[in-house]
Amino acid sequence: MSGTGAASGRRGTVGLAAVALLALFTVDRARAIEESDWQRAEEVLRGRVPTDFPVIRSDPFLVTGDIAEADGRRLVEQTIAPCTRALYHDFFEKRPDFVITIFLFGDDTRYRTWSKKLFGREPTSKFGYYLRGEQALMMNIATGSGTLVHEMVHPLMAVDFPESPAWFNEGMGSLFEQCRVSEGPSLSGLVNWRLPILQRAVDTMDYVSLKELVATTRNEFYGPKQSVQYAEARYLLMYAQEKGLLRALYRHFRANVEQDPTGRLSLESTFGKRLSEVESDWLAWVKTLHWPPVPLP
Repeated sequence: MSGTGAASGRRGTVGLAAVALLALFTVDRARAIEESDWQRAEEVLRGRVPTDFPVIRSDPFLVTGDIAEADGRRLVEQTIAPCTRALYHDFFEKRPDFVITIFLFGDDTRYRTWSKKLFGREPTSKFGYYLRGEQALMMNIATGSGTLVHEMVHPLMAVDFPESPAWFNEGMGSLFEQCRVSEGPSLSGLVNWRLPILQRAVDTMDYVSLKELVATTRNEFYGPKQSVQYAEARYLLMYAQEKGLLRALYRHFRANVEQDPTGRLSLESTFGKRLSEVESDWLAWVKTLHWPPVPLP
């Protein structure tokens, strides 16, 4: 990963080409969230967390947690704000008209303790999770800023593409677990720790064909083969990205989801091939990838 202001962890790395690029990032600044909504959300939040928790705005997010304010602002400046801008530049159009709260905790114990305090639940993920009903993200930030970007995708995509099936939603989230932000701004997923899961599964009973993957229901996607299916979804979308087709795929699928609820037709239309041909080419490409990346000579 290159670039100034990188933050890393097991879930991935977010790198900025240069801090100066932040000044170049532009998005539609028409605010869907009224000032009164921000103030109300801050007031409610202040009643739920200790006074030493920072509360930082980063439209549409309100960031807090048991972290130093300087660390929170660094995450906003280097990860949350630039990645949000890039996601809207590359993919999303509709912006939330409500505040989404990000709770950041410095280790697994505090993350689990506060999950129970705030929401009465034991996390099923050691990384973090999104509660749509609460419009909140719970994060164990010790696992890295990639965790944060993954979970940020979900509430933003829920507004922009609410009909997205689980495979595509998690494919988008997991793609940006390890990513870089470049001028534009634009967001690019990079090879990460899910690659060996996929490469080990190919040619075994664990592998799920793309025809089966895109047809999975939500329960099936999060079922016994979820680790393989996460990896397949991630690297299928990364393949589209590397072919320069991911933006077109996202927009085509979003526009045609009523006629194409699984995304199969959108994949075939975007790639200009039958899904079986896409799968053959994709698997050949997957076999050329390496994790950890091979060092440059």
